[in-house]
Amino acid sequence: MQKIPLMDYVGRPLLACVFVALLWLQWRFPLRRQHFSILHRLVRNFVLSIPGFAIVRLAMLPIPIAIAMWAKDGHIGLFPDGWLGSRHSY
Repeated sequence: MQKIPLMDYVGRPLLACVFVALLWLQWRFPLRRQHFSILHRLVRNFVLSIPGFAIVRLAMLPIPIAIAMWAKDGHIGLFPDGWLGSRHSY
């Protein structure tokens, strides 16, 4: 039986503790004063993030299409030809 590395036991809890500690420090000793309400900041962040999500979505769209075309040309898929007597690949 293979021994589990030490970082698998320690790494995740350590990262969680660091995250909680930094969150608490930011809440207790903020680096800058908040000038707007939480609702105003959330709405502004949401509105400003929409174009970024759209750009990333459109930029990433050609990758799965190219992989699908490669898999089709190579006859690679979940259902090989002749599986259950029918052809499932498109």
